[in-house]
Amino acid sequence: LPDGAGETFLGRILRTLRSASAGPLIVVGAPDWSENIPELITAESTLVIIRCICSEKVLRSRLQSRGEKRDRWKLQHWREFLIEQPIDLRIRASHLDLDTQKPVAQNARAAISYIRGCAKRHT
Repeated sequence: LPDGAGETFLGRILRTLRSASAGPLIVVGAPDWSENIPELITAESTLVIIRCICSEKVLRSRLQSRGEKRDRWKLQHWREFLIEQPIDLRIRASHLDLDTQKPVAQNARAAISYIRGCAKRHT
């Protein structure tokens, strides 16, 4: 896992996916995912988009509780942060939304099923 990912929802999901043998994973986090995608995609790869969502209230509470230096600007400029990184960003491509307020195990099962379904369609 990348540094610091162990304390995030995504970090917990990734550990669960890896332990369930979901297959090789390349994970690119938002908001800068679009800059990295072209160099990661090959003819053998399958692009799978999973968006982790929660309410604005829950997101703010989690950032405050986490207490990370990287979150200070977000909290101090909350409206600007939400404009730059909207919670309800429209994704036109096929994707799975995971509500991070649901149990990690439930979301991991949904993610594994979705990833496997995408892989089957690609082969």
